[in-house]
Amino acid sequence: MLRTRPQAPLSSTSRRVTVILTVLVMILLPVDAARSADPVVLQLAWKHQFQFAGYYAALAKGYYAESGLDVTIVEGGEGRFARDAVVGGSAQYGIAGAELILHRADGDPLVVLAPIFQHSPSILLTRADSGIRHPQHLIGKRVMLLPGKLDADILAVFLNEAISLDAIDRIDQTYRLEDLIGNRTDAVSAYVTNEPWLLEQAGIQAGIISPATYGVDFYSDCLFTSEREVADHPQRVAAFLDASKRGWAYAMANQEEVIDHIIDQYRIEKTRDHLRYEARSMEDLILPKLVDIGHMNPGRWRHIADTFHQLGQLPAEYSLQGFLYDPAPERDYTWVRWSLAISFLLLAVVGGIAMFQIRFNKKLAREIRQRACTEKKLQTRTDEYQALFERASKNENRFRAVFEHMTTGVAIYEAVDDGGDFIFKDVNAAGAQSGRLAREDHIGRPISEVYPGAWEMGFFDLLQRVWKSGRAESFPLARYEDGRISVWVESYVCKLPTGEMVGVYNDVTERVKTEAALSESRRMRDTLIANLPGIVFRCRLDPDWTMEFLSEGCLGITGYPPDAFIESKMLRFSDVIHSRDRHRVWREIRHALDKSGAYEIEYRIIRKDGEVRDIGERGIRVVSDTEKPGILEGFIADITERKRAEQALRESEGKYRSIFENAVEGFFQSTPEGRFVQVNPTFARMLGYDSPEELVGAITDIESQYYIDPEDRRRFMQHLRQFGSIEDFEFRARRKDGSPIWVSNSTRAHVDADGHVVRHEGIVMDITQRKQAEKEKEALQVQLRQAQKLESIGHLAGGIAHDFNNILSAIIGYTELTLEDVDPGTLLENNLREIYTAGNRAKDLVKQILAFARQSDEALKPIRVDKIIREVLTFLRSSIPATIDIRKNIESASSIMGNATQVHQVLMNLCTNAAHAMEEQGGVLQVSLKDASVDDGARRIEPGLPAGDYVEIKVSDTGFGIAPEIIDSVFDPYFTTKGPGEGTGMGLAVVHGIIQSYGGRITVDSHPDRGTLFTVYLPATHARRQQAAFEPEALPTGRERILFVDDEEPIARMGSLILSRLGYSVETRTSSVEALALFRSKPNDFDLVVTDMTMPNMTGDRLAVEMMRIRPGIPIVICTGYSKKISEQSADDIGIRAFVYKPVVKADLAETVRRVLDA
Repeated sequence: MLRTRPQAPLSSTSRRVTVILTVLVMILLPVDAARSADPVVLQLAWKHQFQFAGYYAALAKGYYAESGLDVTIVEGGEGRFARDAVVGGSAQYGIAGAELILHRADGDPLVVLAPIFQHSPSILLTRADSGIRHPQHLIGKRVMLLPGKLDADILAVFLNEAISLDAIDRIDQTYRLEDLIGNRTDAVSAYVTNEPWLLEQAGIQAGIISPATYGVDFYSDCLFTSEREVADHPQRVAAFLDASKRGWAYAMANQEEVIDHIIDQYRIEKTRDHLRYEARSMEDLILPKLVDIGHMNPGRWRHIADTFHQLGQLPAEYSLQGFLYDPAPERDYTWVRWSLAISFLLLAVVGGIAMFQIRFNKKLAREIRQRACTEKKLQTRTDEYQALFERASKNENRFRAVFEHMTTGVAIYEAVDDGGDFIFKDVNAAGAQSGRLAREDHIGRPISEVYPGAWEMGFFDLLQRVWKSGRAESFPLARYEDGRISVWVESYVCKLPTGEMVGVYNDVTERVKTEAALSESRRMRDTLIANLPGIVFRCRLDPDWTMEFLSEGCLGITGYPPDAFIESKMLRFSDVIHSRDRHRVWREIRHALDKSGAYEIEYRIIRKDGEVRDIGERGIRVVSDTEKPGILEGFIADITERKRAEQALRESEGKYRSIFENAVEGFFQSTPEGRFVQVNPTFARMLGYDSPEELVGAITDIESQYYIDPEDRRRFMQHLRQFGSIEDFEFRARRKDGSPIWVSNSTRAHVDADGHVVRHEGIVMDITQRKQAEKEKEALQVQLRQAQKLESIGHLAGGIAHDFNNILSAIIGYTELTLEDVDPGTLLENNLREIYTAGNRAKDLVKQILAFARQSDEALKPIRVDKIIREVLTFLRSSIPATIDIRKNIESASSIMGNATQVHQVLMNLCTNAAHAMEEQGGVLQVSLKDASVDDGARRIEPGLPAGDYVEIKVSDTGFGIAPEIIDSVFDPYFTTKGPGEGTGMGLAVVHGIIQSYGGRITVDSHPDRGTLFTVYLPATHARRQQAAFEPEALPTGRERILFVDDEEPIARMGSLILSRLGYSVETRTSSVEALALFRSKPNDFDLVVTDMTMPNMTGDRLAVEMMRIRPGIPIVICTGYSKKISEQSADDIGIRAFVYKPVVKADLAETVRRVLDA
């Protein structure tokens, strides 16, 4: 037999630790061994976020493990619903909304365990700038909803508001908030805990339509399971529900810790601030401080079912039996009785066999046991001693480390002299520190010596009682004092089985001091509140003024004691407010809170004795991490006497006040130091304040807050001190919102008997409109001069256009005639074709001249921007200083839909502005052109620019730049930085208007002393402008008789040749008078008259009128190079059949003549 080496005896501490640990192991081991963790799966409703924080907490804190559950949490997502997972068996538990009742009605055996959200987070989210404020605004709009019944509470809102789903454009949910941001939908179903934050982060104010506002308030985020799970594993269901609730309680109380855990463990995309927003929003939905988490009211489920019935989705009085979880259902014990019967039968059979086997083995077993017993006992005893010694040594070290590092003071004593004194055997570091002594100063010394004040304190009596009785006792808060220290301590004393005494004590001196200071502060507060002439209150933010605190002043003001209102269901504070004031008070308080969070209001109350009193109330919304958001705190004062005094004062000074209040001018009184004392309403409105009181309270320093330019104030005061008064002093004043206005101020200084100025009184008039009118008048005069110049240019351009079009008519017409007579492919034919093409270009040039002079409406057509840039830069080179270097970088030949003259005007304006910025120092003028393209998925070239192809034009200079404070005004009409006579301030405004009309965008970027860059984006077009070329074609002919009239003989002859070749009989005249005489003599010899418009003696329109008098209905065609006297509309009004602009090519003339003759 192996011999074991003797071990040293265990110390008393080791024995104590060993005994305690042994008992704990004996207690706990059977429990752990008997239970194995059940694997279960929880399917979330959506992706990982704080919405499911309670389940994460239950898993991380071990609540599920403590309940014998091995829980796996599965993330949800698009198209992955918890209902499908639970019904399909891939999960035992899930999260869903109140629509669970609809799925149960459809046959899904679902059981709701607990609604975590007492209020649904579902909302309809809109853009605040869309103007959509309530459901009626959604009629005809695009609304993005979840499929089927998943947005049940929102569908119920439409029902309550009598809005048919056919009245909206329902779109399937894409789960992309970008669809709302990009205006691809007008509203989207969302969670108030999530999407509003995302929308605000995108710089867009959120608009929220909440179902609760329209009488629909469903449960949400309901924890549910299946009927099978409830039937087969009732203990597991109860354990899972209890652990989940504990997890939710922990998550809502420790939000930051849980947020850290979510970020670390689940790698979510949300930011910490986003999760905090979600957590704060969920407090209003879960209501952890008001109701138990997961509280479920069958009556509320009944209401939800009735709402679904109204929607036509549930039958009337749909039964909730089996849908709502019952943790203690009636049990069926039939299976137990059957199980017991079968068990007894099997036991009898097995018992018979076992008895035979036992007798057979009994003798052999007895001999084996006797032989092994002695050896086994000895070896077991040896192993136990060895293990106990090792565990004791290890535990003694462990408990020593804990002992030394505890923040609570612990001391071990040994009684001497039969409990007459107690000697320190050990003390930890915290205990020594509490006594302001070293550990060595305690060990081996009696308490009476180390702490002589223990007797007076009563701690010594406590030690003796516990030593004698063996029962542990707590020592209440007490003060220990001796000549060395004075501290407050809380103590606990117990006696160990070894007879040793253990004292545990906390030094709470600082806490006592803090509590004393807090108590004194509360006493002072209570004294102050009790002596205030009014009511200090704290109430919930609801129309009933549900009071949580009222000071004693309530009795004196209302006639009711404070307790009559606090948490009362019978009497509410709103009941004592005068019925005519009640709604106004609630409305004005809510309006003020929405603007600033604070309010001040006056109203009337009816006291208990029926007396009506005037009340003044001031309050503020309390918002903090520890307060519910819907709380008001403030002060109520009885202002009845003040109101009566004010009324008497108003009556006594009624005449003066009427003048003061109703004057169209602003009146004021101010101190010599520069503060308003009194102002009239006109003056307050003039400066943008709601009341004179607001203005007086807001402007505390006239020079810095009222005057925009402090120099104006100094000049004003200098004149006032010198002369005692000032008349019509004009300056710019600052309104409440910071905007400037022009005012005229007339002020007189009032002095006392000693000649000291006591106040200033004056009159102020708003002269902003007059100043603006003067500015506009000056600008209009500049505009008028510019318009007169353009009008002169227009007249000149019109005259040139008429003569030039006549010349072009001959050039183009005779070229066409000659091309018909020459052989194809010859050099002559090629030359004539070039002349024809050049004539058409000249024709376009005339149109551009007329468009520039604003005498022709030019339609948009495809134009090449690169060609216009080259023309502009060529022209500029000869007109700007040589010190300016012009550089171009043209990488695009794309076309845009535009007007060449307007694009030319845009480029000329931008380039001349750039050149002006570099006139003195010289520099570089850079112009670039390139293609730019953007689609829906790409980053926008410029915010708000639609997707598509663009040409990008950049014009930059290296001049003096534009100051930051004025850069936002460069496109405003009449704004200019040039000197008098150098600019009208209209150039960039016109440029901006042209580019906007093309669907483009212009931006400016400038840095002082570094230069300016203008960037223009214009939509590109794939259309191409085709230059007309002469091509022989089959033209309509005829044999009718035509009178052709034009004062230009070459044109008359050309017209005759063209029409004759087309088969017509033509007679020409170069005088309108002669033509009229011919027609009068032979009115029936002509089937058609073609006449020029501008001719001496008689214009074409007058000739036409005279001819139609002679022969009504005679077809007449007028041709004109340019005329202000006639247009297509006026020609049609007098009966002219067709109106043609010169130069007219052969094809146009042939088709026009034939069309008129055939009409």
